[in-house]
Amino acid sequence: MADFPELKKALESAHTIELVQPGSAKYKFQAFAFGERGTKITAELLKEITDGLCGSIRSNFPDFDYIVSPVPGGHTWGSLTALRLGKPINILRTEPSYDKGETEIPRKTGYYQHNLYFNHFEKGDRVLIIDDVVSTGGTLRTILEALRDLEVTAIGAQLIYAKTSDYKQIESDYSLPVRFLLENTD
Repeated sequence: MADFPELKKALESAHTIELVQPGSAKYKFQAFAFGERGTKITAELLKEITDGLCGSIRSNFPDFDYIVSPVPGGHTWGSLTALRLGKPINILRTEPSYDKGETEIPRKTGYYQHNLYFNHFEKGDRVLIIDDVVSTGGTLRTILEALRDLEVTAIGAQLIYAKTSDYKQIESDYSLPVRFLLENTD
């Protein structure tokens, strides 16, 4: 497995903020440069993560129709990876596109709740989910349930970082391989 020195630096330099969802306890959110609240990513980190994702996908997920990635954290990495692999991407938005056939799905994570909008899926499609971080697994579960309802097959999930081991329950519940570049070992 690759060493990922730039990714390790990004993990070490992340700051923690407390987010509160109405009616919920405070959630300690780590703001990673490569994640949904990141603002500046070095060229070295961009290259290292994109190379790592592409290598992992080529090894673990050689056969799929297109990539599915959610806003806000996954679409950057899904787009870069789709470009490099020559695959289409379907971005799950947090705002409606108002295209015909759009499906609105409620999404609840450890620290917020809003909707994801699904569009341009066809029954029988085989897709790979790419996202930045898995913590509670809320986003991944939302996507998997919606894809199941749309009769789209998720062949796996590729992530940058597994913050917790909650992904193991997702693998079990959905019989789905979840791969990542680095995992929290604390």
